Amino acid sequence: MKKLLFVLLLCTFPVLSWAGCVYGDDPRMESDVRGLIKSIQSGQETSPIRMTLGTYLGMSPKTRAAFGELITITSKACNPVSVFDGEVIGRVTIPFEEYYRTLSRAIRKDRRDIFVGLKKNARVAPMSVEAYVDLFGKLPFLRTGGLKVRNRMKQLFPDAGKLKPEEDWLEDPTIHGRMEDYTMARLYYIWGGSIVLNKGCGPYELPKQFVSKVSQKDMFGTLRVRVVVQKYKPSMMMRVMGSDIDFYSRSEVAKFKIKGCTP
Repeated sequence: MKKLLFVLLLCTFPVLSWAGCVYGDDPRMESDVRGLIKSIQSGQETSPIRMTLGTYLGMSPKTRAAFGELITITSKACNPVSVFDGEVIGRVTIPFEEYYRTLSRAIRKDRRDIFVGLKKNARVAPMSVEAYVDLFGKLPFLRTGGLKVRNRMKQLFPDAGKLKPEEDWLEDPTIHGRMEDYTMARLYYIWGGSIVLNKGCGPYELPKQFVSKVSQKDMFGTLRVRVVVQKYKPSMMMRVMGSDIDFYSRSEVAKFKIKGCTP
């Protein structure tokens, strides 16, 4: 009954304006967490202490208890939620990188409680088209835990393996990539990710990592520079999300539109 009343109060008096919708940890969580806890225990600090879900789940039960009911979990969706009796009351939206690294920590430290809390209380934040293609074209990004951790994630979320692409689509790994290249994009989708058409149907600019210059001589021996655009991998990453793209520029600034899109 006590917990039910607390949840009703949260619904009646939303905290969307809290801290101006700031995402991240209170700076004191990194600079002086012991001093912060002491000020809470002495009664000097009574204001909500903001922290990310990843930070909260990574703390020991003893440290969590030291913060009492002052913890407020921040969300990219501007819906910060509270913690009551050690339980996060609600669901928050967090960056893909935070979700991945928090889950990686759970796997490496064999912390099932972190995995359960993450799956129950978090979903990944939406990304713009260009940010999505750019991020998942960079594998792996820093502090991901390596291939062993990634394979464990695929075991924990087997539905990710049912998404595109299919093995026989990747005839040439140098052109089409490998199945492993699309693992993170699939996990993003499974974790609730979505794409924001921030420029409508386009045009969108392909990240520079997919555009390169190749110098070669023509039949007359003249050295010429040719622009090479890697189209297949970005296209396949978008197909993971249920969309596809059409390229219409092969210059140094490659551009594309969303196929079948209605403005």
